[in-house]
Amino acid sequence: MRGRPALPLSACVAGGYEVALKQHHSFLVQNIVTAAVRAAPARSALVSKLGGDAEVVHASMLELRRSCAPVLAQLHRSEEHTSELQPL
Repeated sequence: MRGRPALPLSACVAGGYEVALKQHHSFLVQNIVTAAVRAAPARSALVSKLGGDAEVVHASMLELRRSCAPVLAQLHRSEEHTSELQPL
C-alpha cells in the first residue's frame, strides 16, 4: 500500500487476496470476497478512520506486522507440515 500510494485500496486488497488466499477458497467464497473488496473504502477514508495522518498510520501498521510476524511464521510452518502429512 505504501509503496504504491496511487493504487486504490481495493486494488491492494484484491492483489493480496489473489496471491495469498484465493486458491484456498471455493468459488462462492471467492465471489463474496470480490464483492467485499469492491465495497472497500477509499484509501484516504481508511487512513482518516485509522488516525488521519498517513505516516502515523503506516508506522502503526508496520508495528502490527512486526508483532504478528512470529505467530504468522508459526502458522505457516504448521500448515506446511500438515500438507506434507496429507496423502495425495
